[in-house]
Amino acid sequence: MRTNTIIAAIGDIILERQPDSAAVSDVRVLVSGADIAVCSFEGVLSERGDPLPKSVTVRSHRAIAADLRTIGIDVAALANNHAMDFGADALLDTVVALNDAGIAAPGAGENLAAASSASLLTRADLHVAVLSVSCAFPPGSEATDHRPGVAALRVNCAVAIDAALAAEQPGMVPRVVTWIDNDDVERLLASVTDARRVADVVLVVIHWGVHGPWRAAAYGPLQDYQQPLGRSLIDAGADAVLGNHAVELQAIEIYRGRPIAYCLGVFWYDGIGDHPWVGREAIILGLRVRPNRAPDIHIVPVRMDRKGVPQLDNGGQTIEILRAQSAAFGTSIVAEDGQWFARSVEEAR
Repeated sequence: MRTNTIIAAIGDIILERQPDSAAVSDVRVLVSGADIAVCSFEGVLSERGDPLPKSVTVRSHRAIAADLRTIGIDVAALANNHAMDFGADALLDTVVALNDAGIAAPGAGENLAAASSASLLTRADLHVAVLSVSCAFPPGSEATDHRPGVAALRVNCAVAIDAALAAEQPGMVPRVVTWIDNDDVERLLASVTDARRVADVVLVVIHWGVHGPWRAAAYGPLQDYQQPLGRSLIDAGADAVLGNHAVELQAIEIYRGRPIAYCLGVFWYDGIGDHPWVGREAIILGLRVRPNRAPDIHIVPVRMDRKGVPQLDNGGQTIEILRAQSAAFGTSIVAEDGQWFARSVEEAR
């Protein structure tokens, strides 16, 4: 059995128009070399359906599926807040377009069972399962036993106010307390356990967290539910938790030797000019995986140019952001032989 199977985990890809060949070639260089490349794909590849009444909807042509395959994408996780932007027919068209291009599309489907199923890939006799789930989704876009949609985790919210602090800071922003619906968590953990039975490596791609403009800086970048959920997924058998949605690069925590990437950052977004608050820094998280062993964690820093196309970030800004965010979780970002690696503080000593 080959012992150095490489998985490249990529953040959100949001393409509202088909990229030109030069952009495809540039991005392909970044992804090449991986045995399996996994991204979070936001939007629909369909001309059917009407837009949901929401602030941002994302639609493009199904030919983008071929572009994703050309750059090396093997898995496009679909559980996110844009997969149902144009309804169920457009969602199912997107699954078909990706599958026809040779890309697995976990996280969405014709019912809850389909959306919750892992995509299974094999490389050199190594079996890899990829699950996709979303904590961020418009009402009605979650899959049910009888309705198409995305694999969803319902997040409960409550507002908490520190009375003593509020007396000193009248009008302060209250803290929002969050926790996951128990039934949804149990279903997801069961899916991880089932995937573990048939795969050597299990990856969970998760859409979670809050965009910066809607998050109170005083309470930190993560929501209450994120760390407990990420750790419970590792405990259930996941080898990596790959977070997206916060549209900015966030910390990597190494728990029991496995990475929890809270947000990989937006990898490629051709509409970034319309949303200047979207972070330009992102990483490709490289995982060298072997059965029954924790993966080696390699970091490739990237930064989107003014057109939203990712380029290698040799200037170090991406690494400095990742290093500062990850330090709070006991993770060091270290350089060896011109490459970057994520290690727990104990390993880095």
